[in-house]
Order: sequence, then structure tokens, then C-alpha cells
Amino acid sequence: MRTWKDGRAKLNGYLEDYANLVDGLVATYEATFDPRWIDEARAVADVMLDQFPDAEHGGFYDTGRDHERLISRPKDIFDNATPSGNAVAADALQRLALLTGEERYRRAAEDVLGLLAATAAQHPTGFGRLLCAVDFALGAPKEIAIVGRPDAADTRALLRTVFGHFLPNRVVALAAPDAAASSIPLLEARDARGGAATAYVCEHYTCQAPVTTSDELAAQLGLA
Repeated sequence: MRTWKDGRAKLNGYLEDYANLVDGLVATYEATFDPRWIDEARAVADVMLDQFPDAEHGGFYDTGRDHERLISRPKDIFDNATPSGNAVAADALQRLALLTGEERYRRAAEDVLGLLAATAAQHPTGFGRLLCAVDFALGAPKEIAIVGRPDAADTRALLRTVFGHFLPNRVVALAAPDAAASSIPLLEARDARGGAATAYVCEHYTCQAPVTTSDELAAQLGLA
């Protein structure tokens, strides 16, 4: 729903509502590492991919298939005072794709980028958030998996290395060594080396050697 007041929700949500919610849920996962938020992000993204795509021309409409019938379904593409739903969707879906291994999220994001590439090149100041999504797609984003107890000092030290620097093109996943099997592929078959918190820095799920110190992690991330 688009609005809520006095205990009542109403009006169907628009693309920007779904896209920003997916974006926020992915960010909430990276702040808490509670896999519930990735599951929620996938559920919302699945509705977005079902309700809003423009199968003929690419990208997403602003209104869903079950919205009231309009003379013409709008499709906002410009980033103005707030980012367009298409730009946020392209950015958030790429991050969700890396965390879940779902290629359909990546393909949907690239569909948006392909649709708007020429227009964004001609009018870059109107596509701020979209250009961030382009940079993410072209920037060999880092996939960082950390295995360690969330409240342990060595785990927190690795997390400070990641979050203490400007690394826009990355996703981060974390699990305790004895956690149940994760639904996040990035964490599969990862263990804590020698009982210490361990970080794996990957690109396209191909990983460098695991490291256990902040200095080693910084070097692999190009921060040293």
C-alpha cells in the first residue's frame, strides 16, 4: 500500500515504493546480518518483477498490473528530488542478485540500464542514482563474506575495515561459524580458519585466499 494513517493502509504501492523497500531491506540485512531481511527483500522483489515490468520496451512501469486502469501507464526514468523507481530498482536488484545468486534479478537490473543508457549519456545530471547503478555494474563489485561471531572483537575488527571506508560497489554477508546452513550462496562452504573470524573477498563468487586480520582484508579490498 502507498499510504498509512490512523491504522488504515490504502492505495496500491508504486514502483518507487517497492524498489526503495527492496533497497532498504538489503541495507537492513547488511546492518544486522539477520537473514530474515534478505528473505523479505526477495519476496518484495518478486512482486515487483511480476507487477511492474514493461515486457515490450524494457524497464518498469510506475504502476502495477493490478492498479486501476489509466489512459497510459507512466514510466518515470529521471532522478529528480528523489530517485526514480527504475534507478533504485536497477541498483537494489544488482545487490540482491549478488547476495542470493538469482540471475533474474541481475537480468532485470541490466534491462533497466540498457533501456536508459543512451538517454543517461546525453543528460547525465538527470540520472544520478542510475549512474550509481551503472558504476556498480561496471565496477567489479566485491562480494565480502565474513564468518565469525557477530559480537566477537575479531569479527567487529573485520567489519570496521569494510564499513569504515567508502566502498559503494560491494555487498557483505556474515554468519557465525556454527550457524545453520545459509540461504545466502556467498556464505556456503565458508569456515572460520583456526577459530578466528575469517573474511573472504570474492568477485563473481571466485574468492581470494581467506584472511583473518584487518590489514590483510584491507589489502585485498585495495585499501592498503
